[in-house]
Amino acid sequence: MKMIKKLKTLTSKHWGISGSIVFVALLVFGYTFYASGGGNPSQTISTNNYKPKEVVTISGKFEAPYITAGSAIVWDVRANRAIFQKNSAVPKPLASITKVMTALIAFENVPSNTAVTIDPVSLQQDGESSLVAGERWKLKDLIDFSLVESSNDGITAVASAVGAITEGLPNERGLGRVSFIDMMNQKARELGLKNMSFENESGLDIYNETEAGAFGSAEDVAKLFSYVLTEKPEVLEATTYPDISVQSLAGDTHIAKNTNQALPDIPGLIASKTGYTDISGGNLAIIMDPGINYPIVIVVLGSTFENRFSDMVALSEATLTYFSSNTQ
Repeated sequence: MKMIKKLKTLTSKHWGISGSIVFVALLVFGYTFYASGGGNPSQTISTNNYKPKEVVTISGKFEAPYITAGSAIVWDVRANRAIFQKNSAVPKPLASITKVMTALIAFENVPSNTAVTIDPVSLQQDGESSLVAGERWKLKDLIDFSLVESSNDGITAVASAVGAITEGLPNERGLGRVSFIDMMNQKARELGLKNMSFENESGLDIYNETEAGAFGSAEDVAKLFSYVLTEKPEVLEATTYPDISVQSLAGDTHIAKNTNQALPDIPGLIASKTGYTDISGGNLAIIMDPGINYPIVIVVLGSTFENRFSDMVALSEATLTYFSSNTQ
């Protein structure tokens, strides 16, 4: 009940009375679905309703808040256009937002129940995780773990294994990574993401942290998230949870805590992914639904570690205001 009261207060701030009733009803339904077990991240959530159908024409001024990020965009998935943008075509280091493309390529090339073995080379990546060499995982569970916790070890193991499978190589010493990264770059070209390119599967800085491991514009990221939402929503379905519990095939339990500190402050959240390195600064991309089945992607690149969260909250609040002001 406390959660529902909070939602009523939040929505009434941005919507009229009638809009609040509809929006709260939708969110209460989602909360009931989650409480009844439907929110288990191991279950695929159908988001076919987000495939572009009818487009609601929304006009009006987007009241842009002050943000620290050097680049940002608010992207209307249905209308395939920007509602707000700030240097949105400028290529920026992506950091761990890169992992979304890695997960997408994995899901598009092998079944989600494919067994993945954690190879020793993958564990040499920067950052700590609870993964162990030789541990075997179902691909879907390892991707959920890697995206929620932003595990470099886990996502590298995914790239190594899937690349090896597609090339018919043994999953040893990361032999599959090169071909996998080629597939990531090919996918970016197929999707028309003109400024997006990858040197690795994690987005970590390379060459003694002197160069970024991946680049892309805010608009590129928005289009990538739009594609994932409409074509492979299972990629991001676990990323709205504060934490998840997943098991290896041997039954060992691992807890992943979400790196997005702004989770509780963004209503209607559908997906999210953080990114941060010394070169990139603070990045964050989310998908939210400010109305009924009307997804919006918001991306901030080149902020600070902390301000990426406040930037995102400010843009999400401005998005709510924009929709409530122009759809009544």
